[in-house]
Amino acid sequence: MTRAPRLSLIGLLAFAAIAPAAPPAPPTTGPVLPPGEESSRPALVAEQASLPKLEPQRIGQMLSIVVEDQFLHISPRGPQQRGQFAVQVPDWPGFVTLQQFGPGTMKLDHVMLADNDTTEARTSVIVRPDYLQLVRDTETLTSTRSVTLMQSRMFADASGDPVRLSVKDAPKEDGRPAPPTVMLSAPTFSDLVRDHPAAVRDALLPILRDLGAAGVLRGSDPARAWQALGSALPADTKVAAQIDALLKQLDADDFAQREKAEAAMEALGPPAAVEIRRRDLAKLSPDARSSVENALRKSEPLTPARADQLGHDVPFLLDTLLLDDPHLTAAAAKRLAEITGKPIDLPADLTPAERERRIAAYTATLGPATQPAPATRESTP
Repeated sequence: MTRAPRLSLIGLLAFAAIAPAAPPAPPTTGPVLPPGEESSRPALVAEQASLPKLEPQRIGQMLSIVVEDQFLHISPRGPQQRGQFAVQVPDWPGFVTLQQFGPGTMKLDHVMLADNDTTEARTSVIVRPDYLQLVRDTETLTSTRSVTLMQSRMFADASGDPVRLSVKDAPKEDGRPAPPTVMLSAPTFSDLVRDHPAAVRDALLPILRDLGAAGVLRGSDPARAWQALGSALPADTKVAAQIDALLKQLDADDFAQREKAEAAMEALGPPAAVEIRRRDLAKLSPDARSSVENALRKSEPLTPARADQLGHDVPFLLDTLLLDDPHLTAAAAKRLAEITGKPIDLPADLTPAERERRIAAYTATLGPATQPAPATRESTP
């Protein structure tokens, strides 16, 4: 984590350069602390020493973090032991404690100290049956930030969504205005990621990267990518022939045959929806058009406006490069080159790790001018 220079130390050095000579001061043994603050290290060291220890393990060995049924799921790996434990995590330096209370219930706390041993970041992962909360409070010399993700179906009533994200930034300087608080909600975690990609990445990517689960923020999937980019792909002659044959069957006199044709059209999935959109649906009979519209609804999760927006959204296109579909990755690479003016080379024989490395390196070359505008921020009342 990049840290701002410790201004108090710089100020002391500057003062020493112009002040009259003074008797040598006794050597200091600890870090320089801001006035009124104490080192957090002794208390953390004492807490760790008082707890039973788990074997050192990487964060990916400790936690399972996946998106299932469009919700984020976090659970401890391996056998669960009731109680509170200290654990050393080599790939996430800091002070880590893990509490396990029973099936589906746990709390993980991580504290990262700044160079002067004051608390710089505190992260908590709280999991209970049908409840998940991620919290990170960060402090620098100039500002503080608090990020909270809450997920629970008990929020899903007439007045709220099951998934809620809040981000509050506050400057330490007197008179400096604070940015508006981000307050976002969505029916599912997947919807939150897809509807607010820039804001969600800004808030959650640092946390999930530390937890070894940055991949859950991927904002693209085959259905949405096909809808957003499929029209830019050349027609698939095989799929086109299948669609033409099924459209004829939708006008058959036999109801069972029409029903079978509709099911077959739905089974072809998003690529078929792209081919259907290339046809003049107004020429179909009312019954056939109704069947086609049913198939489209099941293959097209986005509104036309949203599909067009995502088809030109840089984070969405970068995520599409990671999908296991050469047609979609080619379309996304072409669109990115058009938007950014920078091509990306992703040969088909790359390993998944090398593909991710190349995409990460390409992303790092993109400047602010080629990044999409941040998601709209909504202030709290």
